[in-house]
Amino acid sequence: MKTTSRKRLLISSVAMLLVAMLALGTATFAWFTTSTNPYADNFSAKTTKQSTLLLSDSSRTGWTSHLDYNVGNKTMYPASGNGTSWVKGTASNSLTGVIDQNTLQAVAPSPAQGVIPSDYLFAQELNLKNNGTADIKDVSIDFYLNTSDNKDAAEYARVALVPIDGTKVTADDYVALGNNVYSTTTKTYNPIIKTDGTEGTQISTKTTFHVDVTTGDEVMKPDEVRYYKLYVWFEGQDENCVDALSGQKIPGLKFDVSSTMVEE
Repeated sequence: MKTTSRKRLLISSVAMLLVAMLALGTATFAWFTTSTNPYADNFSAKTTKQSTLLLSDSSRTGWTSHLDYNVGNKTMYPASGNGTSWVKGTASNSLTGVIDQNTLQAVAPSPAQGVIPSDYLFAQELNLKNNGTADIKDVSIDFYLNTSDNKDAAEYARVALVPIDGTKVTADDYVALGNNVYSTTTKTYNPIIKTDGTEGTQISTKTTFHVDVTTGDEVMKPDEVRYYKLYVWFEGQDENCVDALSGQKIPGLKFDVSSTMVEE
Protein backbone atom coordinates (compact mmCIF):
# COMPACT_ATOMS: atom_id res chain seq x y z
CA MET A 1 0.00 0.00 0.00
CA LYS A 2 2.83 2.39 0.88
CA THR A 3 4.54 1.70 -2.45
CA THR A 4 1.30 2.39 -4.34
CA SER A 5 0.78 5.64 -2.43
CA ARG A 6 4.30 6.74 -3.16
CA LYS A 7 3.85 6.00 -6.86
CA ARG A 8 0.62 8.00 -6.93
CA LEU A 9 2.33 10.88 -5.11
CA LEU A 10 5.26 10.77 -7.51
CA ILE A 11 2.97 10.72 -10.57
CA SER A 12 0.97 13.62 -9.13
CA SER A 13 4.14 15.63 -8.45
CA VAL A 14 5.49 15.02 -11.96
CA ALA A 15 2.14 16.04 -13.47
CA MET A 16 2.10 19.28 -11.49
CA LEU A 17 5.69 19.99 -12.56
CA LEU A 18 4.78 19.47 -16.22
CA VAL A 19 1.82 21.82 -15.87
CA ALA A 20 4.04 24.45 -14.26
CA MET A 21 6.65 24.07 -17.01
CA LEU A 22 3.94 24.38 -19.67
CA ALA A 23 2.62 27.56 -18.05
CA LEU A 24 6.11 29.07 -17.96
CA GLY A 25 6.70 28.09 -21.54
CA THR A 26 3.54 29.69 -22.87
CA ALA A 27 2.98 32.74 -20.67
CA THR A 28 5.44 34.89 -22.62
CA PHE A 29 3.46 34.89 -25.86
CA ALA A 30 -0.13 36.07 -25.98
CA TRP A 31 -1.75 36.93 -29.27
CA PHE A 32 -5.19 36.64 -30.83
CA THR A 33 -5.90 33.69 -33.11
CA THR A 34 -8.56 35.47 -35.17
CA SER A 35 -9.71 38.97 -36.03
CA THR A 36 -11.09 40.77 -32.97
CA ASN A 37 -12.59 44.16 -32.32
CA PRO A 38 -10.67 46.41 -29.93
CA TYR A 39 -10.97 50.08 -30.80
CA ALA A 40 -8.90 53.20 -30.37
CA ASP A 41 -10.84 56.19 -29.03
CA ASN A 42 -10.11 59.81 -29.69
CA PHE A 43 -6.92 60.84 -27.95
CA SER A 44 -6.73 64.43 -26.72
CA ALA A 45 -4.19 66.62 -25.01
CA LYS A 46 -4.51 70.03 -23.38
CA THR A 47 -2.51 72.53 -21.37
CA THR A 48 -3.55 73.52 -17.85
CA LYS A 49 -2.89 76.05 -15.08
CA GLN A 50 -2.89 79.09 -17.40
CA SER A 51 0.25 77.72 -19.01
CA THR A 52 2.00 79.46 -21.91
CA LEU A 53 2.63 76.02 -23.38
CA LEU A 54 1.23 75.10 -26.77
CA LEU A 55 1.05 71.62 -28.31
CA SER A 56 1.44 70.04 -31.72
CA ASP A 57 1.48 66.59 -33.30
CA SER A 58 3.97 65.28 -35.86
CA SER A 59 3.01 68.06 -38.30
CA ARG A 60 4.76 70.47 -35.91
CA THR A 61 2.47 73.25 -37.13
CA GLY A 62 -0.77 74.76 -35.89
CA TRP A 63 0.37 74.98 -32.27
CA THR A 64 -2.65 74.88 -29.97
CA SER A 65 -3.71 74.62 -26.33
CA HIS A 66 -6.04 71.69 -27.12
CA LEU A 67 -4.70 68.99 -29.40
CA ASP A 68 -7.06 66.31 -30.74
CA TYR A 69 -5.54 63.34 -32.53
CA ASN A 70 -8.90 62.59 -34.13
CA VAL A 71 -8.73 58.83 -33.70
CA GLY A 72 -12.12 57.24 -33.20
CA ASN A 73 -13.46 53.69 -33.46
CA LYS A 74 -10.34 52.45 -35.19
CA THR A 75 -9.79 48.71 -34.98
CA MET A 76 -6.39 47.77 -33.56
CA TYR A 77 -4.82 44.35 -33.18
CA PRO A 78 -1.85 43.07 -31.13
CA ALA A 79 1.69 44.05 -32.06
CA SER A 80 5.05 44.12 -30.36
CA GLY A 81 8.19 46.21 -30.78
CA ASN A 82 10.84 48.49 -29.35
CA GLY A 83 10.09 51.78 -31.09
CA THR A 84 12.31 51.17 -34.10
CA SER A 85 11.04 47.73 -35.13
CA TRP A 86 7.49 46.36 -34.85
CA VAL A 87 5.93 43.03 -35.73
CA LYS A 88 2.45 41.53 -35.78
CA GLY A 89 1.30 37.92 -35.65
CA THR A 90 -1.42 35.50 -34.60
CA ALA A 91 -1.57 32.74 -32.03
CA SER A 92 -1.69 29.03 -32.63
CA ASN A 93 -3.66 28.52 -29.42
CA SER A 94 -6.61 30.72 -28.43
CA LEU A 95 -6.31 29.94 -24.71
CA THR A 96 -2.59 30.38 -24.11
CA GLY A 97 -1.87 32.84 -26.89
CA VAL A 98 1.24 30.94 -28.00
CA ILE A 99 2.58 32.73 -31.06
CA ASP A 100 2.66 31.06 -34.44
CA GLN A 101 6.15 32.00 -35.63
CA ASN A 102 5.17 31.54 -39.28
CA THR A 103 2.64 34.39 -39.03
CA LEU A 104 5.06 37.09 -37.87
CA GLN A 105 5.18 40.09 -40.20
CA ALA A 106 6.76 43.52 -40.00
CA VAL A 107 4.65 46.56 -39.16
CA ALA A 108 6.11 49.76 -40.59
CA PRO A 109 5.05 52.94 -38.75
CA SER A 110 4.17 55.78 -41.08
CA PRO A 111 5.37 59.35 -40.40
CA ALA A 112 2.13 60.69 -41.87
CA GLN A 113 -0.09 62.63 -39.48
CA GLY A 114 -2.72 60.57 -37.71
CA VAL A 115 -1.92 57.31 -39.49
CA ILE A 116 -2.33 54.00 -37.70
CA PRO A 117 -0.35 51.69 -39.99
CA SER A 118 -2.05 48.39 -40.68
CA ASP A 119 -4.29 48.91 -37.62
CA TYR A 120 -1.57 47.63 -35.32
CA LEU A 121 0.15 50.75 -33.97
CA PHE A 122 -0.66 54.41 -33.32
CA ALA A 123 2.55 56.37 -33.92
CA GLN A 124 2.42 60.14 -33.47
CA GLU A 125 4.10 62.99 -31.60
CA LEU A 126 3.22 65.16 -28.61
CA ASN A 127 5.36 68.31 -28.80
CA LEU A 128 5.49 71.22 -26.33
CA LYS A 129 6.41 74.83 -27.04
CA ASN A 130 6.88 77.73 -24.63
CA ASN A 131 4.82 80.38 -26.39
CA GLY A 132 5.35 83.01 -23.70
CA THR A 133 7.94 85.71 -23.18
CA ALA A 134 9.29 84.35 -19.88
CA ASP A 135 11.05 81.18 -18.83
CA ILE A 136 8.90 78.38 -17.42
CA LYS A 137 9.79 75.54 -15.09
CA ASP A 138 8.17 72.48 -13.51
CA VAL A 139 6.97 71.43 -16.94
CA SER A 140 5.25 68.06 -16.79
CA ILE A 141 2.89 65.77 -18.66
CA ASP A 142 0.26 63.72 -16.86
CA PHE A 143 -1.85 61.28 -18.79
CA TYR A 144 -4.66 58.93 -17.96
CA LEU A 145 -6.25 55.73 -19.19
CA ASN A 146 -9.95 55.55 -18.47
CA THR A 147 -10.14 51.89 -17.50
CA SER A 148 -13.60 51.89 -15.92
CA ASP A 149 -15.35 50.45 -18.98
CA ASN A 150 -12.38 48.68 -20.53
CA LYS A 151 -10.68 46.77 -17.75
CA ASP A 152 -9.77 43.76 -19.89
CA ALA A 153 -8.23 45.86 -22.64
CA ALA A 154 -6.33 47.91 -20.07
CA GLU A 155 -4.49 44.75 -19.04
CA TYR A 156 -2.57 44.64 -22.31
CA ALA A 157 -2.85 48.23 -23.56
CA ARG A 158 0.41 50.17 -23.76
CA VAL A 159 1.31 53.85 -24.02
CA ALA A 160 4.85 55.07 -24.64
CA LEU A 161 5.94 58.69 -24.51
CA VAL A 162 9.54 58.88 -25.66
CA PRO A 163 11.70 62.05 -25.80
CA ILE A 164 13.34 62.67 -29.20
CA ASP A 165 15.77 65.30 -30.40
CA GLY A 166 13.28 66.81 -32.85
CA THR A 167 15.80 68.04 -35.39
CA LYS A 168 14.00 66.52 -38.36
CA VAL A 169 10.72 64.93 -39.43
CA THR A 170 11.36 61.77 -41.45
CA ALA A 171 10.30 58.15 -41.54
CA ASP A 172 13.44 57.39 -39.51
CA ASP A 173 12.44 59.72 -36.67
CA TYR A 174 11.76 56.84 -34.31
CA VAL A 175 13.66 55.89 -31.17
CA ALA A 176 13.85 52.94 -28.80
CA LEU A 177 11.16 52.86 -26.11
CA GLY A 178 13.60 52.05 -23.33
CA ASN A 179 12.18 53.02 -19.94
CA ASN A 180 9.22 54.98 -21.30
CA VAL A 181 6.42 52.40 -21.57
CA TYR A 182 3.32 52.75 -19.39
CA SER A 183 0.72 50.20 -18.31
CA THR A 184 -2.00 50.07 -15.65
CA THR A 185 -0.07 47.31 -13.87
CA THR A 186 3.62 46.49 -13.60
CA LYS A 187 4.66 44.31 -16.54
CA THR A 188 8.02 42.87 -17.52
CA TYR A 189 8.34 41.38 -20.99
CA ASN A 190 10.60 41.05 -24.01
CA PRO A 191 9.14 42.60 -27.17
CA ILE A 192 9.46 40.76 -30.46
CA ILE A 193 11.49 42.91 -32.84
CA LYS A 194 12.11 40.63 -35.85
CA THR A 195 9.92 38.47 -38.02
CA ASP A 196 11.96 35.41 -37.06
CA GLY A 197 10.79 35.81 -33.46
CA THR A 198 13.91 37.51 -32.11
CA GLU A 199 13.19 39.30 -28.85
CA GLY A 200 14.51 42.71 -27.92
CA THR A 201 15.75 44.15 -24.64
CA GLN A 202 13.46 43.53 -21.68
CA ILE A 203 10.92 46.27 -20.95
CA SER A 204 9.51 47.05 -17.50
CA THR A 205 6.43 49.24 -17.61
CA LYS A 206 5.71 52.27 -15.46
CA THR A 207 2.39 52.51 -13.66
CA THR A 208 2.62 56.22 -12.77
CA PHE A 209 1.48 58.10 -15.85
CA HIS A 210 3.66 61.17 -15.31
CA VAL A 211 6.57 62.63 -17.27
CA ASP A 212 8.86 65.39 -15.98
CA VAL A 213 9.74 67.47 -19.04
CA THR A 214 12.00 69.66 -16.91
CA THR A 215 13.59 68.71 -13.60
CA GLY A 216 15.00 70.71 -10.69
CA ASP A 217 15.90 74.25 -11.72
CA GLU A 218 15.79 73.43 -15.44
CA VAL A 219 13.68 75.85 -17.50
CA MET A 220 12.15 76.09 -20.96
CA LYS A 221 13.11 79.34 -22.66
CA PRO A 222 10.64 81.35 -24.78
CA ASP A 223 10.04 79.60 -28.13
CA GLU A 224 11.85 76.49 -26.89
CA VAL A 225 10.30 73.20 -28.01
CA ARG A 226 10.45 69.73 -26.50
CA TYR A 227 9.61 66.75 -28.70
CA TYR A 228 8.06 63.41 -27.73
CA LYS A 229 7.19 60.38 -29.79
CA LEU A 230 3.80 58.91 -28.81
CA TYR A 231 2.94 55.25 -29.30
CA VAL A 232 -0.31 53.47 -28.39
CA TRP A 233 -0.79 49.75 -29.01
CA PHE A 234 -1.96 46.39 -27.68
CA GLU A 235 1.07 44.40 -26.53
CA GLY A 236 0.91 40.85 -27.87
CA GLN A 237 3.64 39.77 -25.43
CA ASP A 238 1.34 40.44 -22.48
CA GLU A 239 -0.04 37.24 -20.96
CA ASN A 240 -3.53 38.77 -20.90
CA CYS A 241 -3.64 39.43 -24.63
CA VAL A 242 -5.63 36.29 -25.47
CA ASP A 243 -8.89 35.59 -27.29
CA ALA A 244 -10.91 35.43 -24.08
CA LEU A 245 -10.03 39.07 -23.33
CA SER A 246 -10.34 40.39 -26.86
CA GLY A 247 -13.09 42.48 -28.40
CA GLN A 248 -12.37 45.47 -26.17
CA LYS A 249 -11.34 48.99 -27.12
CA ILE A 250 -8.31 50.90 -25.94
CA PRO A 251 -9.29 52.86 -22.81
CA GLY A 252 -9.83 56.58 -23.26
CA LEU A 253 -6.50 58.41 -23.24
CA LYS A 254 -6.04 62.04 -22.15
CA PHE A 255 -2.95 64.20 -21.62
CA ASP A 256 -2.64 67.28 -19.39
CA VAL A 257 0.45 69.49 -19.63
CA SER A 258 1.36 72.02 -16.96
CA SER A 259 4.14 74.43 -16.02
CA THR A 260 5.07 77.28 -13.70
CA MET A 261 6.26 80.71 -14.87
CA VAL A 262 9.65 81.76 -13.54
CA GLU A 263 9.39 85.02 -11.62
CA GLU A 264 12.09 87.56 -12.42
